[in-house]
Amino acid sequence: MIDMMESRQVPTNAISRLAYELGMSDGELARKAGITRSRLNRIKNGRLRPSIRDALLISRALDSSLDAVFSCGSSRTLDRHDVAAVDAQ
Repeated sequence: MIDMMESRQVPTNAISRLAYELGMSDGELARKAGITRSRLNRIKNGRLRPSIRDALLISRALDSSLDAVFSCGSSRTLDRHDVAAVDAQ
């Protein structure tokens, strides 16, 4: 019998690739991150720019750094207030 995980192609999108490596479906990732599956898919497909909160939640759900999940080329960096705001929710 063919293993379904082995028969699928490895995704190239960082969020999809990291979730794939963890064996996590979109639904599982969305639940763990605390966002809707629809929102996650729009972020993954580049149709929605993630808020700082969403970026932190997705990165944490994937047990990865923001840099590993999102490469944005922006000079904006997160500070302790950004992280504290997500932790408070």
